[in-house]
Amino acid sequence: GGLMVVGESPGREEDTKGESFCGPSGKYLREQVARWWAGPVVTTNALKCAAGDDLDAGVVAACRPYLREEVERLKPSRILVVGGWASLSLTGTHLPPLSTRGAYARVLGIPTFFVLHPAAALRNRHYRRAFERDLEHALASPLPPVDVPTWDVLLSASEAVTYLTGLRERRQPVAFDCETAGEMWTPEFRVLSVAF
Repeated sequence: GGLMVVGESPGREEDTKGESFCGPSGKYLREQVARWWAGPVVTTNALKCAAGDDLDAGVVAACRPYLREEVERLKPSRILVVGGWASLSLTGTHLPPLSTRGAYARVLGIPTFFVLHPAAALRNRHYRRAFERDLEHALASPLPPVDVPTWDVLLSASEAVTYLTGLRERRQPVAFDCETAGEMWTPEFRVLSVAF
């Protein structure tokens, strides 16, 4: 029922200690969260199976089911997504933190906010101001109304079929959007995500 902070992948210090957000950027993040959030806080990494610069779409795909299970098990009242790789893992969409300032969604029905990684904020004073303002917005602002469109993260084709069938049964209007990469009909072509 508290705040769940989802980071990207463990850094060297985190990997050694087995604890998320325990390095300098984690300390800074925890201090800033404490300014705006009074309830319980749990931190985790979206990509626990990878560290450092070994991140790619394959690692994200491998770790996504674990993260989803963790969110469903903990049932947080709010999620704070820290960094672009964490957004890709949680939502299936890489949201560039500087381009999506103030972004909000409901992921698995839970209010979810997206912010820059605190390491970037520590390296750049301009980013630091933006990070702190965005964090205040994410943690201290009242939640938007529940009727705001939500994102349900579906991990398999069968989940998508079940979800779409439910929409059709409720006679909900449905629109599709498919994001792809590479030139069609070549080996590089792939579907990145399908939204409806």
